[in-house]
Amino acid sequence: MVTATDPDGAMLAELRKHVPRGVRTVRAAFEDLRPGERYGLVYAAAALHWTNPRGRWSRVAALLEPGGVFASCGGPCQLADPAMEEAVRAARAPSWAMTRIPVA
Repeated sequence: MVTATDPDGAMLAELRKHVPRGVRTVRAAFEDLRPGERYGLVYAAAALHWTNPRGRWSRVAALLEPGGVFASCGGPCQLADPAMEEAVRAARAPSWAMTRIPVA
C-alpha cells in the first residue's frame, strides 16, 4: 500500500491526477501523523527540512516496519558524523560536490 501525505489539499489534488487510484492520500503534516500502520519505506521528497526536528527521527522509526528503509531526496542535509560525511563524499562521483547546509 502507498500512502502519500501533504498538509496542502491543493498539492494532494494535483498528486491524485498523476498516480494510480490505489494510492491513498492523507491531508496531514508529518507532525500530525499518528503512527498506526507501518511501512517498508518512508520517503520524504524535498520535504524533510520542513518538518519539526524535535521528534522527527522517532516518528520516522515508528512509521517503519522492522527492516524498513527511510529515504530522503531533494532537501538540505548535513551528516552529524564527520567520518560518515567523509565516507559519503569519497563514495560520490567526482563531479558531485557535497554541500554542507545546516538543517534548520
